[in-house]
Amino acid sequence: MLVTSAVLLLLLPDPSLSTQEVHQWPPDSVRRPGESAHFSCSHSISDYDRVFWYKQTEDGAFVCLGYLNVNFPNVEPTFEENVSMGGDGRSNGTLTVWKVSERDAAVYFCAAGRHNAACRCSPAQKPAAASYCHHETSQHL
Repeated sequence: MLVTSAVLLLLLPDPSLSTQEVHQWPPDSVRRPGESAHFSCSHSISDYDRVFWYKQTEDGAFVCLGYLNVNFPNVEPTFEENVSMGGDGRSNGTLTVWKVSERDAAVYFCAAGRHNAACRCSPAQKPAAASYCHHETSQHL
C-alpha cells in the first residue's frame, strides 16, 4: 500500500514527499467553518483497486474514514453524515468533507491498495507502516 498526504486546516510540511505512483492534491486546504473541503487521489498501480482515506488528528490518532472499492464507496458509519467518496479505486478517488468544523482539523491521507477479503477499515486501527492490510507495504511520507 502506498500513501501520500494532504492537510485540512493545517499545512503539510513538505508536499514534495508524495510518491511517484500515488498522488494526492491539494497539498493543503484551509477552510472556514461550514465550508467543504475536497481532496483527490490518483494512482497508476495496475493491480490496485481500492483508494483508502485516513485522517490523523492533532493528538496523533489515525482514523479510517473509509475506502473506495472499485467504484463503490464504503464510508465508516461515524463519518457518513459529513464525508463522501467517489471515483474508481482502480485509478482515482475523491474525498469531500462537508461543512467542516474544528473537529475536522487533521492531516488527511490517501492510500492505494488491492482487494483483500481480510482487509477491513476500522476507525480504531492505526495503519502499520501506513498500511492496515498485510500485503506489499511501502510508506512514502
